[in-house]
Amino acid sequence: MGLGIIITLVGFVGSVALLFGLVWYLMTLGGEESDANLIAQNKANPLQKKAKGKDLRPWAAILVLGGFLSVSTTTIFVFSSKSATDSLNQMFSAVWEIEAKPSEFFVTVEEEEILDPPPSEPPPPPPPPPTVDNVVISEEKIDTVIAIDTTAVIIEPDIVIDEPKIADDVIVDVPQQKACFKDADANCRSLSGSEQDECCQKAILTYLAKVEYPTQAKDLGVEGKVLLRFVVEKDGSISQIEKVRGDDMLAAAAIRHIKNSGGKWVPGQNNGESVRSRFVAPFTFKLR
Repeated sequence: MGLGIIITLVGFVGSVALLFGLVWYLMTLGGEESDANLIAQNKANPLQKKAKGKDLRPWAAILVLGGFLSVSTTTIFVFSSKSATDSLNQMFSAVWEIEAKPSEFFVTVEEEEILDPPPSEPPPPPPPPPTVDNVVISEEKIDTVIAIDTTAVIIEPDIVIDEPKIADDVIVDVPQQKACFKDADANCRSLSGSEQDECCQKAILTYLAKVEYPTQAKDLGVEGKVLLRFVVEKDGSISQIEKVRGDDMLAAAAIRHIKNSGGKWVPGQNNGESVRSRFVAPFTFKLR
């Protein structure tokens, strides 16, 4: 590292000598006439030259040549000598390490931990409620005398148990004697068993087949089967008509046809008494 410093100083001195030599060389370009003019203008100047032989400007060429040789020699030596190069690298590395550690020049500030204030003391408990003296309530005993007349006659009422009344609105799905049309009832009643049921069924289907085909359904070409369910009341009237399945237009025509049959029915019977019976009526609508 010492060798590198010496080489650097030599190069610096050579550079200064080269600079001064160039300056003096430029000053000599003016010649003696320029010197005479300068002396005449600066007679009052205490720094003016006193003698011509004391002029240093003739040495300008020597200073320029010496400075140039010093700088050239220093440059060649630095780049050709490994030891000098290593010394310079170590010197600049030391400078870089100092600049690369700026944290050593900063002041470390330690944060002081702020402690929570101590908890305040709980408030004192409320004072106990004032004591109340026991109050003694004295009750007077009252003797009650109830007189019972043993000679009176006690009549117990008869206990009446209401028997549940059988509802009249019970609908019988399969009565002993099925409902029938009045027009066919006289002929069908003379029969018995299944023959009587077939006779009534045939009369009912004959009436159902007379249903009027709805005009709108006919124009649209709507066909199909409709199934209705209704109740034949005890007086032969019709109630609770509802559609089970089928087209709405065709079902509306079938419902109107069933309503028009009210009063033409003979109610079904159980044990010789008229009962409400349920009936299912099929309708077939087919265009021809």
